[in-house]
Amino acid sequence: MAGEMLFNSMTQASLVPVKPLCPGDFISVVAPSSPFDREEFLKALRFFESRSYRLKLGKCLFERDAYLAGPDSARSGDLIEAVTDPETAAVVCVRGGYGSARILDWTPFSAFRGKPKLFLGYSDITFLHAAFHSLLNWPTFHGPNLVDFCSKMEEREQERVLEALEGKRAFSWSLEEHQVLRHGTACGRIVGGNLTCFTHLLGSRYFPDPSGAILLLEDRGESPYRLDRAIAHLKLAGVFERIAGLLLGSFENCGPKDEVLLRIMEHLHPYRFPVIFDLPFGHGSRNDVIPLGVPFILDTRAAALECMNSPFRPSSVGMATAPGLRNSTSQGEGGSAPLPLLSHEAPDPLERLLQEALKNRTFSCASLLVADSTRILYHRTWGKCQYGGEMCHDKTLFDLASLTKPLLVAPMMMRAVGLGVVDLEEPLTSFFPPSLLGPGHRDITVHQLLNHSSGLPSYAPYYRDLIGKPAHRRKEAILSEILKTPLGSRPGEISRYSDLGFILLGILVEEVFETPLETLGKALFASCDAALCGGKSRDIADLDTLLERLQAGRISVFDLPGAGYRPLDVPTDPTAPPLRSREAPFSYAATEWCPWRQRLLEGEVQDENAYCLNGVAGHAGLFASARHVWTLIASLWSVFRGRKGANGWTPEVVNLFWTRSNKPSGTTWALGYDTPSPDFSSAGSRFSPRSLGHLGFTGTSFWLDPDAERLVIFLSNRVHPSRENGRIRVFRPVLHNTVMEIFHEG
Repeated sequence: MAGEMLFNSMTQASLVPVKPLCPGDFISVVAPSSPFDREEFLKALRFFESRSYRLKLGKCLFERDAYLAGPDSARSGDLIEAVTDPETAAVVCVRGGYGSARILDWTPFSAFRGKPKLFLGYSDITFLHAAFHSLLNWPTFHGPNLVDFCSKMEEREQERVLEALEGKRAFSWSLEEHQVLRHGTACGRIVGGNLTCFTHLLGSRYFPDPSGAILLLEDRGESPYRLDRAIAHLKLAGVFERIAGLLLGSFENCGPKDEVLLRIMEHLHPYRFPVIFDLPFGHGSRNDVIPLGVPFILDTRAAALECMNSPFRPSSVGMATAPGLRNSTSQGEGGSAPLPLLSHEAPDPLERLLQEALKNRTFSCASLLVADSTRILYHRTWGKCQYGGEMCHDKTLFDLASLTKPLLVAPMMMRAVGLGVVDLEEPLTSFFPPSLLGPGHRDITVHQLLNHSSGLPSYAPYYRDLIGKPAHRRKEAILSEILKTPLGSRPGEISRYSDLGFILLGILVEEVFETPLETLGKALFASCDAALCGGKSRDIADLDTLLERLQAGRISVFDLPGAGYRPLDVPTDPTAPPLRSREAPFSYAATEWCPWRQRLLEGEVQDENAYCLNGVAGHAGLFASARHVWTLIASLWSVFRGRKGANGWTPEVVNLFWTRSNKPSGTTWALGYDTPSPDFSSAGSRFSPRSLGHLGFTGTSFWLDPDAERLVIFLSNRVHPSRENGRIRVFRPVLHNTVMEIFHEG
C-alpha cells in the first residue's frame, strides 16, 4: 500500500552548516565510484591550483577494480580520511559512474559528527549525498564532479561554480513559463539527485525523509520505460504523497523529452504540488551547484526558485543572499535599532513585504501585532476585507480556524488539569461509554489527544452526512463517528495532526465544565480582555464569576466583547443561508467562496465540519481580532512567567502545556501547541527552540518566543477567494524573520 514505508527521521533535526570555500583552503579529492580519465583529471587539478586551492589526493585514487575505482575498502578509506582530516575544507568527487552504494556500509558516518565538510558531486554520488543528509544532516552540494571542470565546462561556468561554493553567489534561479508543468508554491528542503540512484535507496536507512521536501530528480542514458519504472517506484513507496514540490533537471539521452515528461506527469496526476522541468542540474550542458538538505522556496507565479537559509556558517563573510530575502544568519554591525513602542507606522521592510503580498494576492487583508511580555509594541492592518470591499481595521474579526485549539480548548484543559478534575493520563473510557469506543480507542489518553499522538486520522469529511441530520443530533452523530473511525496508528506511537482529536476534546471540555463551548469561548476572551485592558485590577479568576452570571441569566453572551464563536442555525440544505444568532454588527474578513455552500463566507466558519456543528467545535470556529488574541495569550504568558493564577492556571500547569512532549520521539508538539520544526518552520529561523505557536488553515497564526520575549500574531484571509491559494507558505517564514530582525532586543 502506498505511503506505508518508514523513512529516516534524522532529516527533521537541525541542519549543520558548513564553511564556504576560500582560496588557500585544502580540497581533498576522492573517487568513490568509477575510474576516470587521467588526462582530464590532471587538467582539473591544474585549474584548482590556478585558483590558489591546495589539493590532497586520496591514497588509493588510481587503483582499479574492473568498473570500480579500486576495492570498496580503499574507496571508503579515502573518503573517511578526507572527511576526518582537520585541514580539509572540502571533499570533491572525481566522477560518478557506479560504486558509491557499495561503500555506504563500509563508512562509519557517526564518526564524522562535528566535522562538517563541503561535499561536491553528482550522478552516482547521489548515494553519498543522501547518507550525509539522512545520518548527519549536513548540507551537501549537487554539482559538477572534478573531471567535469575542464572536460564539460566553459570558463564562465567554472567561475559560477566557484562563486557558489565560496558563498559569493545566491542560490537563486529565475523560471520561464515553459518550464512550469504545474503551477504552485512550495517550501521545503531540497532532497534527491539522480533518479536511478535515489530510487535504489528506498527502504534503506540512507533514504532521507521526503516529508515536506522539494524533490530534485535528473538522469542520463535511461530509456523512457526505465524512467517510468523508477517514477512508479517512488509513487508506490509513498514518496509523492509527502513532498511539497518536484524539480526536474536534465534527462540527457533518455529519449524524446515530450515522452519523458508525459510518462512522469501521468504518475503525478493525483497530486497538487508544483512541478518544474528543464532546470540546469545534472548531466545536461549546464550543471549548476544547488545545496541539498537546505530549505528553498519555489513560487511559479513569481517565477523563482530561491534558497531560504544559507548552507554556510553564520561567521562566514561575503555570503550572497537570494533576492528579496534576508539571510537568516546575517545582521548588520550591531543589529537593527529597536523600534519605538506602540508604533503604528510600518517599518519599511514590513511595509514592502505586506504590500508585495497584497499585490501577489497572498490574501486580501491582514493584521499584524507584535508584543513583548508586558505590552503591545506594534499593531497594524492592511488591505480590504474582501476584494472590492471595505478596508480592514483593528476591530475586523478573522476566522481563526485551528487557532481555536490553542486559544480555547487547550486553555480550558489547563484549567481542568489545574483544578484536578482531569488527569492527562486518563483514557477515553473515563469520559465516554466503552460501548461507543472502537478497537484501540479505549487506550487513547487526554495527553495523546492534546499532542496529536492519539492515532486518529487528521481529517474526515463528516459534514457530507452530518448536514442531512437534524441540527440537535449532529454533535452526537459526529462523536459516534469519531469513536469508531479506524486508527491510523497505535495511540502514542507517532504524531499525526488531528482535527478529530480536538473535536473530541471540545466535547470533553463541555462535559467537564457543564457549559457549552460557545459560552466558554465568550467568557474566556471577555475575562482576559477585562484583566488586561479593562482598566481595573481584575484577576483572571473573574472567569468563574462571569460564568455564574451567564448561567444565571443575569447577562447574555451577546453583552460580551466580539471575540468568540459565531453560532448558526444550520439547515439541512448547505446552499440555504443559516440563521444567525443575535449579535452586534461586526466587520469580518471574508474567507472562501465555498462550492459546497455556493456562497462567499463572511462571519460564517469556513471549516465544513464545524459549520455542521452550528459553527461551534473544538477544532475550529472562533472569530477574533489580533488584539483579542493578544489578550488571551498575554494572560497565559503572565501566568507562565510566575504570576499567581486562579482556577487552574498556575505557572506549573501552563509550563507543562507549553513544553514540547518527549513522546512520541521526534514530535514537535506540546499540549495543544506546536513548536518550531527544525527544518523549515513557518516561524522562520529566528525563534528559539522553546518557542510555541499554531497555524490556522484560513491564514492565521501566532508564535511566542519566551526566551526573546516576543509574540507575533498574524491574521489573514489567505483562503479568499479560494483555499487553493498556497502563497502563505512562502510568506509566513519571511514575515517572521523580518519581524524578529526589526523587533529584536537591543
